[in-house]
Amino acid sequence: MFFRYFIFIKIFFLVLLANNLQAKEYSVGKTFENLFHIDFVSGKHTIPLPPGVWHLAHKFEALSDGPDNPNRISTHLLTRITEGRVTGLASIRMGKDTPTNGWEPDGACENKKWRDKAHLIQGHGGEYDDEEDCLIVKWRWRFKSHRKNFVPIVRYLSSKKFEWADMPYSWVSLYFFYTGEGDFLNYYMYLPPEQYGFKQEEEYDQYDPIIPWMPNNINQHPKKKKFMESAISWAKSWKKLVKKGFVDNQLSQQEVLNHPKIDGSMAIAVPAKKVSIPKVTAPAGDMAGKLKKLKKLYEAELISEEEYKEKKKAILEAM
Repeated sequence: MFFRYFIFIKIFFLVLLANNLQAKEYSVGKTFENLFHIDFVSGKHTIPLPPGVWHLAHKFEALSDGPDNPNRISTHLLTRITEGRVTGLASIRMGKDTPTNGWEPDGACENKKWRDKAHLIQGHGGEYDDEEDCLIVKWRWRFKSHRKNFVPIVRYLSSKKFEWADMPYSWVSLYFFYTGEGDFLNYYMYLPPEQYGFKQEEEYDQYDPIIPWMPNNINQHPKKKKFMESAISWAKSWKKLVKKGFVDNQLSQQEVLNHPKIDGSMAIAVPAKKVSIPKVTAPAGDMAGKLKKLKKLYEAELISEEEYKEKKKAILEAM
């Protein structure tokens, strides 16, 4: 009799525990600020989000390819909308029921394409190691080669009266891969340089060798280089928040609020220094030289188009 009661009590508590630890089910359209929470059977995972209002655009579950030990994978796609503009995208992909199934590194840190085309690859672990932990920062063009994966986001934005053409043309991308201790996370964050005052880029092919943002060309574009250096610095410190929330379960909202921004609205920790151009008081004979010097500053992207026009007008008015 005692044994029966013991079994009954044990089953009752197991059912209660299972019900309390189910994954949070967020409805599409729900908004988030600073933190994204997911409770899986393995415990509470907290993912940091850059400042702003993020909308859950799509969510889905799938089984991984392992025939002997299939794993459930949960994916959430989010988009940030600021003053009627798309200013960020995020994809958060992680495992479910991880204590029973377990996960193995897939070799993301060893992927040669990251080393060839990314500004940064930081991490360790390979396909046959116990743990994998890597960070990649790169520039990408309009998601053309991966548009299929982002159709749900486009569909969601269409319901909000956005068109595909309204999406930013280019993105600085942060990829964080972690696998270890029976758990895994693929965290993708996309932030548009257009949000930080850069012009819309012309339509490059994804692998066009002349893309200015790529590592082999960016030295010729000082303003873009400075921005990318700031983005890399931001990504390194942001990775610590991601890991603290996902692996250690110790991330607070205040830590996210205190994190340095990439520039003004949300990124560059140190704003780009403005080039100071003295007021022109030189005689007319020096005007041509000053106009040439001003044009060189503009072509080197050391001053904005607006500053160039303003100073050019001042020089011409002083003649």
